[in-house]
Amino acid sequence: MKNVIYYFAAITVAVLAFSCQKSIENEAPVEHNQKVQTFKAIFPSDKPDSKVSLDVLGKTGWEIGDVITIHGKKTSEIKTVTLDGVTNTISADGKTATFSVALDMTADDYGTDGFYAAYPHSAFTEYDSVNDENRTRYFNSFNNTNHLLLSGVYNGSDAFVFYNVTGALSFVVDGSSFGGFDEYIIVGKNNETIGFDHFNTRVATGNISFYHYSSTGPKKTVRGDVEDDGTSVNYVFFPVTEANDTDDVLGKRAKCVDFTNGFIIYFLKGGSITHMASTSASVSIERQSLTNLGDITSHIKAYTPPATHNSSIKPVPSDVSDENLSNTGSANCYIIDGSDAANKNKIFKFKAVKGNSSTVLSTIESAVLIWETYNNATDVTANSVIAAVDYDLQEGGDPYIVFKMPNPETPLQAGNALIAAKDGTGKIIWSWHIWIPKSLPTADTYGFSASITMLDRNIGALDAPTAGSAEAQNAGLFYQWGRKDPLRAVSSIADGTLAKTYPTGIWTSSSTQLTAANMHESPCVFIKGSEDWIAVSDKTLWAETKTINDPCPIGYKVPKRNETGFFDYLTPSASNPGWSVNDSNYNFTINGAEGAVAVFPYGHFSRGGSYDLSDGRAWIWTATNKSDSEMTLARTMVLPSAVDKLDCSGQKKANGVYVRCVAE
Repeated sequence: MKNVIYYFAAITVAVLAFSCQKSIENEAPVEHNQKVQTFKAIFPSDKPDSKVSLDVLGKTGWEIGDVITIHGKKTSEIKTVTLDGVTNTISADGKTATFSVALDMTADDYGTDGFYAAYPHSAFTEYDSVNDENRTRYFNSFNNTNHLLLSGVYNGSDAFVFYNVTGALSFVVDGSSFGGFDEYIIVGKNNETIGFDHFNTRVATGNISFYHYSSTGPKKTVRGDVEDDGTSVNYVFFPVTEANDTDDVLGKRAKCVDFTNGFIIYFLKGGSITHMASTSASVSIERQSLTNLGDITSHIKAYTPPATHNSSIKPVPSDVSDENLSNTGSANCYIIDGSDAANKNKIFKFKAVKGNSSTVLSTIESAVLIWETYNNATDVTANSVIAAVDYDLQEGGDPYIVFKMPNPETPLQAGNALIAAKDGTGKIIWSWHIWIPKSLPTADTYGFSASITMLDRNIGALDAPTAGSAEAQNAGLFYQWGRKDPLRAVSSIADGTLAKTYPTGIWTSSSTQLTAANMHESPCVFIKGSEDWIAVSDKTLWAETKTINDPCPIGYKVPKRNETGFFDYLTPSASNPGWSVNDSNYNFTINGAEGAVAVFPYGHFSRGGSYDLSDGRAWIWTATNKSDSEMTLARTMVLPSAVDKLDCSGQKKANGVYVRCVAE
C-alpha cells in the first residue's frame, strides 16, 4: 500500500493554567460537619487561554445529567450527586453547580482536605489499598482514560474545586462517502503510551499528583465510537503519562503524550478497518490542552491490507495468541527448533522492534520473506523454510511480525531465512534472521579460563560442526563487521561455492558504501572494495555490551576481545587438552575440559569479494575495534595451525567473517 503522509488541518493548542494555592502535605486532619450541607462544584476556569476545549466545542461547563462522585476515606461510603437542575442546580454560565449531600463519611487522614470528588462517575473506580481494601484514601481512580477526567478536592469550606487531568484532540469526519464508520483506533507512530486501564490522581489545595498503573500494561491504542456525520465533534482524551508520581504544581502543565512522529487514525466498520488518516507532524498534548484537527474528511484514504497479507495466518488487527518469541526479549535473530515436530504448521510471532531495543516500527505497511536457504547447493523451494509471513496490529497497539511454519510430511526443512518489514514505498525498514537448525544450539565453557559460555556453532549453522566433517551447511553464515544481517553461506568450504537461495537473484554486490541512514535497507548487498562497508566508520555498531545491531539471538552477543578466554588458553594440559588442527576437513578444534569440543570452520570472504581459506585459519569476529585511530579495523580471533598460540588481529570491517556468540 502506498504510504502517503497526510498533514492535518492547522493544530491549535489552548492551555489551562491555574493559580498557585497552599500545599497541605502532612498537615493534621480537621473535623468536618457530618450533617447535610450545601456545596458548590467549581468547574475548571474558562479564561480565554484556559478553556477545556476550543470554539465552545465540547464540555465547557456542568450539564444536566452529570453525575459526580464524592468520597472520603472508605470505599463503602462513596456518594454520587446527579445534577438535575431542580434540587442540584447549575449556574447560568455552567461553571458552578450547587448540591446538597451529607458528608457522613470518614475523612481521609492523609491531609486537611479530607474529602474528594471526581467526574464522571461512569469512569470512576474504587481504589483498593494493599493495606485496607475498604479505602479510597486521597485518590481519585479512573478505569476509562478516554474521557474528560475531572479530579476535585474539598476546599474545607463550601466547595469542591475541580481540575482537568487530561489533554485531548478533536476531529470532525464525514463518513458518507466511505460507507460509514462505527469506531476509530488511534495509535502513535512511535508506540507512545496513550492510556491506562487504571489511572490514579490526587489533587490537593497546592498541587496535583498523578499515579498511574495498569494491570494489563500501558495502552498503546485508544479505541472509541465515532460520529461520522461531518458535523459532530469527536474527542480523544489522553491522561498524564509522562511519569509515575508526577507532581504538577498548579500553573505548570504536565505532559500527556508526545507524538514525536505523528499518529494514525484507523476507521472501522463492523469491527474491521476500512479507512485511515495519518500525520507525520510532531504533536505534543499537555494537561488541559486541546489539539483541534478540524474536519479531516479530505485526508481519509482507503485502508488496504498489505499485499503479503495472508488470511490463513491472521487478519489485521487481531489478538494473536500464538507463541511469542519476544516474550523474553528482542533480537535480530530468532531460533526455531527444526527437530521438534510440534513446530510444523505452527504460527510464531515477535514484536516488531528494531533489533535489540524497544523502538517499535510503527510505519509498517507489509511484512515479506526476503530469502530462504538450506546452506548447501540444493535448489531451494519457495516457502519451504518459512511458509508465510505477515504483520499484525495488536489491540494493545504493538505491531508484531507473524510467520507460519511449513507442514511437511517429513521433519521441518532446516535452513535460514530473512523476514523484513516494509513501509508503503516498499522500502525495508528492518529485517530479522530466522535460524532453523536441525538441532538447537547448546552452550558450554569448553574449559576456558574466563569461564565464558559460548554456543557450539556459528550463527546460521544447521548443526554443531564436528572435527571429522567438512559439511558446509554446519559452517554458518558470514557477516561484515557491525551489520545485523547475515550474508549467505557457502555450499563448499573447500572452494567457497555459494549456497543456493530462493529467490536466486536476490544477492548483489556493490562498491557504493552504505550510510547510517540507509544501512538497514540493503540486507542482501555485499559492499566490496573499501576497507569498511559503511561510508563513515562507526565503532559502536557492535560493542562490549549488546547493541541494536548485534546479530546474536536473545541472551547472546558478539564476544569482545579475550571474552571467550581463548587468549589465556594457550597450552594443552591434562585438564585442558588444548587445540588441534583438521586441515583435511578445514576446521580448527578446541578440545575443552571434560570432553567438550568446539569446532571452528576455516574460511572468510575478503573485502574484494573473493573466498579465502586463510592458510588454514579460522576467523571469528569480535565486537572490539582494533583502535580508535584505525576505525576501519576490527579484531578477529584467528585460530592458526602454524603457531603455538592463538592470535587476535585487526581485519578490515568489509571482510565477510563468521560470528560465534557468547552468553550475555
